[in-house]
Amino acid sequence: MRGFTRSETPACLVEKQGKWTANWVRRNGERQKFSWPQYQRQKLNTVLLPSLQSDNKFHCCYCDAHPVQGVSSDTIDHFKPKSVFLNEAFAWDNLFYCCSACQEEKQELFEDGLIKPDMADFSFGRFFRFIAATGDIEVNPLASEEDKQRAEVSIRLLGLNERGRPTTRLNVFQQRYSQYNSGDVFIDDLPYRFIFAP
Repeated sequence: MRGFTRSETPACLVEKQGKWTANWVRRNGERQKFSWPQYQRQKLNTVLLPSLQSDNKFHCCYCDAHPVQGVSSDTIDHFKPKSVFLNEAFAWDNLFYCCSACQEEKQELFEDGLIKPDMADFSFGRFFRFIAATGDIEVNPLASEEDKQRAEVSIRLLGLNERGRPTTRLNVFQQRYSQYNSGDVFIDDLPYRFIFAP
């Protein structure tokens, strides 16, 4: 996870968010599944995806995998689940670009304290630490009690140490650390940027 600054709300959401939200609330009440509405003859998720990708430099906003297409399909996650927080289904600050592994781990789960990567004062080191010997992400033992709890919730709900992710991060660390230190590679071209610049 690495912090980022979110771009301005796309015009399509400014224009249609209220209507799409009302339709989703009605459809959910009728027990219909969520589907992205059309906007100018395209599914809304395909319209929003380029901005969300660009905001986080084409990294998964949760695990920081890069490029996402190399490890999974491109997905848009509803930070607050659309099935519970119906009015947030089309809120720009509730939509995050992520890999399918993170989406499958998180599913419709949410707990207070789950860390939003676009929060103004986010830094990896505030909440977490990377263990170079194992590839694990752990709670920063020097964090405040509140931040420790938030880190624990985020590691658990996002499965940050599941699905072989520690091994993948360890391999990246071992293969790319000297390249990063020599200045031969730009940080945003690396997966798991928090390994190199927490």
